[in-house]
Amino acid sequence: MNSLIDYITYGKVGAIHLGISRQEALSLMGEPMDWLRQARSGALYESYHQSEVWFYHGECVGIHFDDENYGDEIILLPEKMQNRPGLFPEFTDLKPLTMGKLRTALKQNNISFREECPGLYWIVAGQTCLAYGFPPREVKVFDMKVFDIYECQVQIIRKFATAQAVRAIEKQFAGGTEPMNSTER
Repeated sequence: MNSLIDYITYGKVGAIHLGISRQEALSLMGEPMDWLRQARSGALYESYHQSEVWFYHGECVGIHFDDENYGDEIILLPEKMQNRPGLFPEFTDLKPLTMGKLRTALKQNNISFREECPGLYWIVAGQTCLAYGFPPREVKVFDMKVFDIYECQVQIIRKFATAQAVRAIEKQFAGGTEPMNSTER
């Protein structure tokens, strides 16, 4: 059985796991349901063989492959979990998955995390798992002080093979500097 906490802790969803090779993914999961169709360079991918990211499980789980063709990131799209209701049995209690519900689950499972809200709210759990939450579109940035950030829906959760990858993304969010005003739990 899959669990959201196992995913956050180990980067594993069924047969998909950090370090999985492209060949192993094809052997275990078959051809991907979808793939990232555009490279960072802007080039379009004609087939999944060229793509860095393949999607499985109703397109709610993605595998990012590194230059050596191994999974260095497992991506979870909570909004698409409705396509696979049995994938994470505890998700029905969390639906919709909000940042507040994720925080509570992390606390209940004694998983250390830190969080920051510089207009985009994120949680880093266990040093290698990054969850993003965005306020609803109708909430303007200047209204963030009155908006309950814990009600933001989790848009994406990214489990990385290394903590360095998370720190690089945090640095980008912070405008090229180290993250500030984060809280460690």
